[in-house]
Amino acid sequence: MSQRYRDVLNQVYEQFGQDIFRYLSVLMGSRDRAEDVMQEVFLRLVRIAGKDPAALRSRAYLFRVARNEAYRAFARGARAAAQSGDHLLEIRDPAQGSESERMMLQEALLNLPEEQREVIHLKIHMNMTFDEIGQLTEVPLDTAASRYRYALEKLRDMLSDTEGQP
Repeated sequence: MSQRYRDVLNQVYEQFGQDIFRYLSVLMGSRDRAEDVMQEVFLRLVRIAGKDPAALRSRAYLFRVARNEAYRAFARGARAAAQSGDHLLEIRDPAQGSESERMMLQEALLNLPEEQREVIHLKIHMNMTFDEIGQLTEVPLDTAASRYRYALEKLRDMLSDTEGQP
């Protein structure tokens, strides 16, 4: 691989690596599985860089490669148990919530259907528009928006059910 391709891949990793990893963690349900898939993503990007380095400049394209690799891992039966103790939703400011609140939120997120959990992550953590989410997940914009709305409703219901519990 030429130095030019290495530079492009390094730039992709520095600019998007952390976001791609978080996205894979949500999809895979485990940081360990996300690490494995992350390696596959960058192996795929190495091959792509040799054919079409310009493709690596598209954020949506990079996330589609990550998503495709995650689903390849699922197809191989490599999905780990969803509750591995990883924090799928990180509260950026610890003052925003207690550990128990964060754990309740994480459990609620894990109980969402995969499609809804994915849209929540893309919208909240990746700041993607519903149009971008629709393109990435290959669904109409209205479907992406509906998945987000249904996910928020389910989270609200699940979390309000736990408020009265000891």
